[in-house]
Amino acid sequence: MSGLNKFSLAASLKGGLAIAAFLLIGLSACDATEDIETVTLPTATEIVNPNPTPTRTPSLQVLPAHSLAVPDWTGSSVETIRESRILRVGVLFNATPLSYMLPSGQVGGYEVALLAAIAGGWDVELQYMHVTRQTRLESLLIGEVDILVGAVSQRRDQARYVEYTEPVFMSGFALLVKDDVGDNLAALLDGATIAVVEPGNSMACEELVAQHAANARCEPVLSIDQALVDLMSGEVGAVIARYETAIPVLARYSAVRLIDVLDPEYYAFAVKRGDAWLRDLVNQGLFTLISSGEAASLYSAELYGNTPELFARRTGTAQYSLENFPTGALADPTVIQRLLSGEPLRVGGLAQVDSYSEFDSRAIYDGFNRAVINELARRWNVPVVEYSGSDEPASSLLISGEVDLVTGIQPELSQYGTIAFSQAYYTEGVRLIHLQDVPVAGIADLERRAIYVVDPVAVSTDLVNLNNRFPVVLSADSLVDAFLALRTRGVVAVVGNEYILSLMGRADDRIVFDDARYRVQERVFATPINDPDFLRLINLTLQDMQQDGTLLVLREQYFEPYLPPGATYDDLPSVIWAGPGEQYLGLGGY
Repeated sequence: MSGLNKFSLAASLKGGLAIAAFLLIGLSACDATEDIETVTLPTATEIVNPNPTPTRTPSLQVLPAHSLAVPDWTGSSVETIRESRILRVGVLFNATPLSYMLPSGQVGGYEVALLAAIAGGWDVELQYMHVTRQTRLESLLIGEVDILVGAVSQRRDQARYVEYTEPVFMSGFALLVKDDVGDNLAALLDGATIAVVEPGNSMACEELVAQHAANARCEPVLSIDQALVDLMSGEVGAVIARYETAIPVLARYSAVRLIDVLDPEYYAFAVKRGDAWLRDLVNQGLFTLISSGEAASLYSAELYGNTPELFARRTGTAQYSLENFPTGALADPTVIQRLLSGEPLRVGGLAQVDSYSEFDSRAIYDGFNRAVINELARRWNVPVVEYSGSDEPASSLLISGEVDLVTGIQPELSQYGTIAFSQAYYTEGVRLIHLQDVPVAGIADLERRAIYVVDPVAVSTDLVNLNNRFPVVLSADSLVDAFLALRTRGVVAVVGNEYILSLMGRADDRIVFDDARYRVQERVFATPINDPDFLRLINLTLQDMQQDGTLLVLREQYFEPYLPPGATYDDLPSVIWAGPGEQYLGLGGY
């Protein structure tokens, strides 16, 4: 197989390999005063959809036996790996092209190469242990392996046993058709037979037929090869297979194309429950490799020239390695235990001001964040207290135990090992504005032209400098100064936070926006690293809010009124864990 990296069962890994993993949001390719209007901002939100009924993705994954007991916490595997210089990996040998064993006895596949690249700088030996879907969870729980690799689905009904890393692969049900057919699914499927590879995919086929009201039949086949023979001969009109099964097919058959991926499902690595330190050591390595640019090359090499569609990125530089990565004891009491005893949810990150200064976008973000926090608290039935102390950084507040979470954090690689991060719940970008009669073609049209940059100053400056050889970049003393300089033609443009610029645009109708949204970054909640159950509670609740539409409604309510004319609010890609929910955390039905 072209581009395959092979590893022995006990390979000593000294150097890094290129990896790719995708998740959520990517960077862009590109990379007087008396006339100021007072802007009325949104008030606190009403409760949205008080009876949410989320639906969840069906899956092929084998459900765990609930007789499995989560062992008592005995410390992070980071410590034992550091001492033994061995990382024990439980791996599926039949999950091509993600993980598999070759006739030579070597282990290969995308996820194997991925973990090898992450561990490349640890100076450890990787020992691979063959596990099955039925045995791997127990192997992890009893301590035979440190980490599970190979089509490990992020599942709600397995989350009581493991900590998931960030997703490393997006799976789902691939719908394959002949290349010469159209995209009208209803017409394509009406009266057709759909070949279903593997019996577990039948539910996805039945849902597809029901959704498009097609008079189609779902017929199981033994293999993807047989399904393709039937497709090319016209015996079936479409094929449904797992996405990873379909990737090699698409590489071999030019007459077959992918028309859709149904019910996306995300694969990750898994470590034992509570081991947030090993989870985040792996996450740190993953994001470091993505940031270094090695990501796309390995993904392409291992997955037949394909490139990942979505990337999540972390800015900054990691401050820890395996040798000094912090470890510690789990929180006692946990945040959930405190909340169950009647104590309030303590929230940091919200501005504690009586009024916001002119063009301060925190007014918009704080309104949204308070609405999201209120919805979380409503679902958990707990009171909320906002932290109103000093301007200490989020990590200090969390580590000192003064707050339970901090809102609107941009994750930084330097913070791994000290705090933990939730899934993204909104994004933030940079835009460019100028006066309508001033010709500015975009971010790359600022050569030798004076412009102001505003918060985030470093990001805005880097964006301008990267796209122009000789820009004249100025930093304003205040947002009002930048606005006045623009409207009096002291500068040709202002670059900065999209909602700062939006408020400026609302104050002068001569201001126009560049169409592009640059340097889009996800925003998350920060939580204590030693309280993974609380982080799990937040993620599960955010997923429910995403699925029942609550999160979308709140984002539209607070952000959409400030979009540039003609722009639409980008949907937030969200990782939804598959499987049915379970009540084991003890709070709010979770």
